[in-house]
Amino acid sequence: PYIIQNNKTGFVVDYPNIEMLKQRIKEILENEKKRKEMGRNAKKFSKNFDWDVITKKYEIVYKSLI
Repeated sequence: PYIIQNNKTGFVVDYPNIEMLKQRIKEILENEKKRKEMGRNAKKFSKNFDWDVITKKYEIVYKSLI
C-alpha cells in the first residue's frame, strides 16, 4: 500500500478480503483499456525508484549535512 497508487498503478485490496481480490482480478482481466493505463502509470511511477534518481536524492541529503 506504500507504493501502489490505488486504481492508478494497481489495486490495493484489504487482507483477507478474497471477494474484493477476485473482483479486482476479474476487472483487470476484462478491461483492457484500464489494464494498459495502469501498466503505463506503473512504469512511469517506477522511474522514481531508478538508481540514478535515488543516488541524486542521497547526494542532495549528504551535501546538506556537510
